[in-house]
Amino acid sequence: MNTFLDALADVGIGTWQFDITTHYLTWDRTMCDIYACDPNVSDQKNVFKYWLSTIVPSDLAEMKRIYLEDLQSTQQLEYIHKIKTATGDVRFILSKASVHKNNANEPILLLGSSIDVTKYHLIDQSLRDTQERLLLAKKAAQIGIWELELGSNKLLWDDDMFDIFGLDENVFTGHYDDWEKLVHPDDINDAVNDFQLSIKERKPFDSEFRIIRPDGEVRYIFAKAQVVLNDIGEAEKCIGVNIDVSEKKEAESQVKFLAYHDSLTNLPNRTLAIDRLNQSIAKSARDGLYYSLVFIDIDNFKYINDTLGHNIGDAVLKEISKRLQQSIRAQDTVARLGGDEFLVIISALDPTIEAGTVITTHIIEKLQQAIHQPIEAEQHLIDSSASIGITIFKGNKYSAKTLMQQADMAMYNAKESHKGTYHFFNEYMREKLIKHLALEESIKSAIKEDQFALHFQPKYNANNRLTGAEALVRWLHPTQGTLFPGDFISTVEGCPLIFELGYWVIESACQQIVDWQIYDHLSNCHISVNISAKQFGEQAFTDKVKDIVDKYRVPENSLIFEITESLLLDDIEFTISQLIELSKLGIQFSIDDFGTGYSSLAYLKRLPIHEIKIDKSFIHNIENDRADEMIVRTIINLADNFQLSVIAEGVEKKAQVKKLKELGCHQFQGYFFSKPLSNEDFIAFTKVFLNQQTLRNELDAKNDVFLGIASRRYIFSQLAYWLKQNPTKHYTVLVCEVHQFKGINDGYGIHYGDKLIEAISKRLIKTSPSNALIGRMGGDGFAIL
Repeated sequence: MNTFLDALADVGIGTWQFDITTHYLTWDRTMCDIYACDPNVSDQKNVFKYWLSTIVPSDLAEMKRIYLEDLQSTQQLEYIHKIKTATGDVRFILSKASVHKNNANEPILLLGSSIDVTKYHLIDQSLRDTQERLLLAKKAAQIGIWELELGSNKLLWDDDMFDIFGLDENVFTGHYDDWEKLVHPDDINDAVNDFQLSIKERKPFDSEFRIIRPDGEVRYIFAKAQVVLNDIGEAEKCIGVNIDVSEKKEAESQVKFLAYHDSLTNLPNRTLAIDRLNQSIAKSARDGLYYSLVFIDIDNFKYINDTLGHNIGDAVLKEISKRLQQSIRAQDTVARLGGDEFLVIISALDPTIEAGTVITTHIIEKLQQAIHQPIEAEQHLIDSSASIGITIFKGNKYSAKTLMQQADMAMYNAKESHKGTYHFFNEYMREKLIKHLALEESIKSAIKEDQFALHFQPKYNANNRLTGAEALVRWLHPTQGTLFPGDFISTVEGCPLIFELGYWVIESACQQIVDWQIYDHLSNCHISVNISAKQFGEQAFTDKVKDIVDKYRVPENSLIFEITESLLLDDIEFTISQLIELSKLGIQFSIDDFGTGYSSLAYLKRLPIHEIKIDKSFIHNIENDRADEMIVRTIINLADNFQLSVIAEGVEKKAQVKKLKELGCHQFQGYFFSKPLSNEDFIAFTKVFLNQQTLRNELDAKNDVFLGIASRRYIFSQLAYWLKQNPTKHYTVLVCEVHQFKGINDGYGIHYGDKLIEAISKRLIKTSPSNALIGRMGGDGFAIL
C-alpha cells in the first residue's frame, strides 16, 4: 500500500479523507505541498478550516454544497476548484472522491485524491482564448467557411456564411444551386469557370465576384478554396472561405475617385480633364467633328477669399461647379483645374467651324448666365462673373497641352480687355503663343548656357551708409543684349522654369554673400532675393534652401527673402510654418510692395517678419501728395510698433529722400542712389562712396552716383580741399572728353549716348589707381585726380 501511495506522491497526487459527521479532514504530505500548508498541522478540525480558507470566494459556496449537502444522491465526486495559497499563488485543483455510507445508507466518509492541474488548465484556457479570438477575428473580418461535396453537390455553410450572404437558414437547401442563385449575373460565368478550372487542375480556387443578397444589396466577395482528394487521387470535395471585401472595394474606389476628382467640388481634376481632352482629340479625328475647349476663370475670386474668408470662397466654388454642370450637355465635361479655374470640353459640335462656333457660343452664353447669377453664401449675397477663353479644334493637329495653352491665352485676353466676357482663340493669339513658346525654349537654353546674371541695387540707411543690396536677375542675351525681368519673368512664372531659375538666383546670391566677405566694406552687407509664390509653395522648398545655405555656409541674417502680401495670405498656416523653418536657417524676411495688397494685422504679428518694404507707387509723388505721405507715415508707424525695419523702394529724387527721413524711414533704395549694378561695378561703386565718404556730398549735389563716379562740384571742392591741406604736394589732374559725342547722341539717340558714357565710366574706374578720384564734368567730359 505504501508503495502505491509513494507512486501517487511521485506524480503529484495527494490523498485525503473527510469524516462527514465530525468534519475532520486528514491528508498526506503531498496534499500539504499542493495547498502550501504546514505539514505539522495535526488537528484534523484545523486542517478542514485551512482547506476552506484557501478556496477562492467564487468557488466556496459550491464546495460547501458538494461536501456538506449533496452527498446522499451520489457515489463519486469529480470537480475542479480554484484556491489561493498563503503565499498568494492561485492554483487550480482537480479532486476525485468516493462516497462511503453506513447501513442506513447515510454518507459518513469521503475518500479522495487531488492534483494540481494549474499548468494544464492555463494551457486549456489559452487554447480557448485563442479559439475565441480567432472566432472574433473571423467574425470581424467577415470570413465564412464552406464545404462542398463534389459528387452530390451538397453544400455546408457556417453561421458567418449566412450573415455574409444575408440568407435565412430556413430557405437554405444545402445545395450548390443556393450559391449560384446569389452570384451577380454579370460575374457568374467567370466565377463558375474559375471554380471548374480549379477542380479540373486540382489547384487552389481563387476568385472575386459580386453577390446580390435577398434584400437587393450588392456585396463584393473574395473566395479561396482548396480541392481535397480521396485515396485514389480523385477530387472529393472543396473546403474554402468567402470574405466580404465590400468595404475594401469601397475604399479603393474612393481612393481612385480622389486621384481623379477635385475633393471640394467632386468634379474631374486636372489629371482626368487632360485624359478626357486626349480622348476628345482622338474622337474628333475619327468622327470629323469640331470640339471646343473652354477655360473659365472666376473674376475677383481672390478678393472674395481675402475679405470674406476661405469658407465663403469654397461655398462660391461649389455653387459655380453645380451651375456649370447644370448648363452643359450630357456628353460634355466640366472639370476644376485648381483655385478658381475651370475647364469645359464641348463635344461633337459640327463638321463645319461656322456651325461649331455658333453652338459653342450658345453654350458659353448659357454658362455665363449661370455664373453671373448672385450667389448666396452664409448670409452674404455675392455677385460673380467669369472671364472665358475658347479654342475650337478638329482632329489631332494640336496636342492637349497646346490646346490648353490656346484656351488659357484666350481667357487672359478676355480678362485683360473686360472681365466677365469671353474670347475665342485667334490668329493674333496664335502668333503670340508661338512667340511665348519660343521664348520659353530660349529661357531653357539660357539657363543651361549660363546666360543669366545677378545685378545688385544698393540699400542705404538714414545716415547714408550701405546696409545691403537687392539681387535682380538679368538675361545677358547673346543677340539682344541685356534683358530685364519685364522681358521674360512672366513667361518664367507661368511654367516650371520658375523653380530652376529661382533656385539658381538663391544659390548665386549665397555665393556672392560669401565672396563679399573678403571686402571690408561688404562683409556685413546682406542680399535680398525675390521669392515667387509658386516656388515658396513647393513642399521641398525649405529642404532645398537648407542644402544651399549649408553648402555655402552663409552667415546668419545675411540672406533676406522678399515675399509679397498675397503670398503670405494664400495659406496662412502653411506660410507661418514655412517661414519659421526657414528662419531657423538664419534667413530674414521682407514683405515686398507693402500696402498694395490685403494685409491682416492679426497675421502680421504671427509671422517672423524682419522688414517691410514700401511700394514705390507711394514714393513716386510723396513730396507733393498728402495722401501718399499719410499712407507712408502709417506704414512706418506700423513697422515701429511691430519693431520691424522699413525700407522705401523706387526713391529717385532728393525731395523724396528728405521727406522719407522726416517721416522716420529707416532705409532707402532707388535710382537716386544707384541703378542695379553688376557684381564688379557694385564692388567698385560701394568702395568709392564708402572709403572716400563722398556719398553725402553727392546726394546734396544730385550727381552721377549711378555711374559710380563723383560730380563736377565735388571734383572742384575735393581738389581745393587737398591743395589747402597739402599746398606743397604735387597732384595730377587729367581732363578728357568723348570725341564726336554730340554726333553719337544726335545720330543714334540719347539712350546710346548714355550707354557710351556708362561704359567709359566703368573703364576709368577699372583702370585708374585705387587712390584716384574719378569725376564727370558734365556732358562728355571726365576728370581724374
